[in-house]
Amino acid sequence: MTAYKYYMKTTDILKHYNHLPSFANIQAESDQIIREMVIRLKKKLVNEAVRPKKTKFPLCEFTDEAIIAQTRSNELSECVRILLGLKESPEKLWKDYLQL
Repeated sequence: MTAYKYYMKTTDILKHYNHLPSFANIQAESDQIIREMVIRLKKKLVNEAVRPKKTKFPLCEFTDEAIIAQTRSNELSECVRILLGLKESPEKLWKDYLQL
């Protein structure tokens, strides 16, 4: 996510110059955006946890269902990576991510 990438690059600079009103405003806005992003990512993590579908036949790696499942798994892994980078509790994320 672009917001995460730029937030991580600029956080130290914004904190360093936080005594200047314009930088303090940017820091406050950035923090708010990230808080909202964390809420959305956690919702996605909990609501879209990959659960294996019960099918009659094993999944072949080339079926549409398998491709969709892999894509969702990659997206959820990215959510976890970003949340960990934002110092969210690994234990809580582990429980949410692995609930099946």
